[in-house]
Amino acid sequence: MYILNMHDVFEKNIQYIKGVGPKKAKAFERLGVTTLWDLLNYVPIRYEDRTKIYDLENAPEEENVSLVLQVIDKRLVRARRFRIVKLRVSDGIKRADVLFFNQDWLNKYFKIGKKYYFYGKVKRDILNIELNNTEYSDYSEDIDLTGIFPVYNLTRGITSKTIRNIMDNAIKEVEKISLEEVIPESFIKSFKIKGIIESLIGIHKPEDFDHLKICFDSMKKREIFFLQFAFRYIKGKYSKLPHCLLKEELTLKEYQDLYPFDFTNDQKKVIKKINKEIFKGRNVNILLQGDVGSGKTVVATYYAMLAVKNGQHGIIMAPTEVLATQHFNNIRPIAEKLNIEVVLLKGGT
Repeated sequence: MYILNMHDVFEKNIQYIKGVGPKKAKAFERLGVTTLWDLLNYVPIRYEDRTKIYDLENAPEEENVSLVLQVIDKRLVRARRFRIVKLRVSDGIKRADVLFFNQDWLNKYFKIGKKYYFYGKVKRDILNIELNNTEYSDYSEDIDLTGIFPVYNLTRGITSKTIRNIMDNAIKEVEKISLEEVIPESFIKSFKIKGIIESLIGIHKPEDFDHLKICFDSMKKREIFFLQFAFRYIKGKYSKLPHCLLKEELTLKEYQDLYPFDFTNDQKKVIKKINKEIFKGRNVNILLQGDVGSGKTVVATYYAMLAVKNGQHGIIMAPTEVLATQHFNNIRPIAEKLNIEVVLLKGGT
């Protein structure tokens, strides 16, 4: 176990990972994957549950299933527009045909009498059972080929099986690496976050669906931590920028009296709360949330007018010209009572 040198390992060009090479590296580049780190962060789009091995009798139709079948016969069928490698297979009781289109070399790959692992959809009719364009691999009683299999977004020249095989090689390069943890230990313990290498490996090679959820949750919690850290950092930097010192040149009562209706308790409460922040003499960013018609614009207008009363400019922006015009017509009569000039600036102006 050792502390990772990021440049030496994670920045390794994907071309030099076992099983890739220059040709596949170009295909991976189309997926935005150029380094070992990119590959480890290339998250599957879904997962296939291959934990159960079916026999031909009980395998459900129109659903991908795992089977272990022995090849008892094979032949290459030549047609005018395509060629078919046709395997006759058996699970020891039932028999079926497995068809592969335009893959002549498979006729040499499959050996009569040998067992193979197949994954695909079973189709039945009165006379026969058939599997088409099925995934396959050599079968060995010493190797467990069941489990949760990741499925990836693909491009020309790359299959999910190819990515899984290459991912296995990538994992071997990083599984014994120990990264120095940058998240506080208290946060790690409180939110039960796994190590980043352990989480990434679990996303690509989960033990089961519970383990997969734990690994995904750990990565999401890490993302949340760093987002919050970034927000706090930006907020701290922003608060130190040059700013104007606002004074309460327009009180809440004076502003309230400009309207022919009373403000709601929520409006009064939020204005008082915001005032505590802005009168401290620092820059602030405030997000005000509320339902349509709850009075958010009235609150925003108060601070635009407060800025003007302090010798500054106040700006209210709207997403459409129609809404901007509506706000202008509503705000101008109120602003005139304070001798504040309001202008409407539209995209076409």
